[in-house]
Amino acid sequence: MALACFAIPAAALLLLAPSIRHQNEADTEADETRKARATKAGWRVLEDASALPEPVRHNTRGGVRVLMLAHRRAEDVDIWAVARETMAFGGARRQSLSAHLLPVHHIEDTPSMYVTLRRGGSAPAAQNPDLFDRRYEIVSDDTDRAHAFVTEEMRLMTRRLNLDGWDLEHGMLTVWFDGMFQPASLQRRLLGLARLAKAVSGRPAA
Repeated sequence: MALACFAIPAAALLLLAPSIRHQNEADTEADETRKARATKAGWRVLEDASALPEPVRHNTRGGVRVLMLAHRRAEDVDIWAVARETMAFGGARRQSLSAHLLPVHHIEDTPSMYVTLRRGGSAPAAQNPDLFDRRYEIVSDDTDRAHAFVTEEMRLMTRRLNLDGWDLEHGMLTVWFDGMFQPASLQRRLLGLARLAKAVSGRPAA
C-alpha cells in the first residue's frame, strides 16, 4: 500500500515532464524574442542589477522572475526598464513592466510620494483636463509638500500619457505598466515619460 502511495507522485512527474519541458522551451524563445526587440529599439540589455540604483534593484527581488532588464537614455534621462513575472492566485502568471527614470541633471531633495488612481477609478482621457483630482490622489507622509510639489505641468503630462500613476523617491520617477512584458512596448511613450521625469525632478545643467 505504501509503495502505491509513493508511485502516484512519480507517475505524475513523468506525465508533467513533457509539459514542463515545453514551457521552458517556450519561455526561452520568448526571452530571446524580447531581447531582440529591445535591442532593435535601442535598449541595452543588462545581465546584472547589482550596480543599479536601489529602486531598480528593488523590483528585481522578492521572488519574481526577471524577464528582462534594460537601459537606454532619452532626452538626457536615464531609463531602466524591468520586465518581470509573478505568480498570481491559482498559479496564473502575471507580467508587468516598470520604467525607472532619472534625469542626468536632477534634484534629489524631492518628497517621497505616490500619484495613484483613486479606488474604482481608471486612467483619464487626455481631453478631460478637469479629471486629475477626481481620478488621482497624491499619497505621501508629507501631504502638504507633495501636493505643492505636483505642478499643473506634471498633472497635464500624467493625463496626456494616460498613466495609472507614478511614484517618486530621491529624484527617481517610477511608472508601472501591468500587462506589458518588454521594454520595446514603451517606445511610443518614451519621450513623454522622459519629459515627465524632467518636469518632476530635472534641473538645468550647471
